[in-house]
Amino acid sequence: MIIALIAGLAKNKYRLEWTIIISSVILGLMHFTNLGMQKFAATSWRGDANDWLNLLVQVVVPIAITIWMLTGQRRLVMEQNIMRLLEK
Repeated sequence: MIIALIAGLAKNKYRLEWTIIISSVILGLMHFTNLGMQKFAATSWRGDANDWLNLLVQVVVPIAITIWMLTGQRRLVMEQNIMRLLEK
């Protein structure tokens, strides 16, 4: 799926960012169906320390890592790899 998104967005200046966003939304929608398989109490927010720690580990840290990966030399390496994939 990632390769198809990169190829489809080949002429877009922000293809790397759009690929990440679109694939993340698709993954989220696929997991959205899990809500019907468990009790709502299992997904409710109580606001205690465990909920905040869970939010930090599952949401904030991956977003921070993604933003960090899209900067500097790391981004250049990803762009070079994309160009190599698109040449074939």
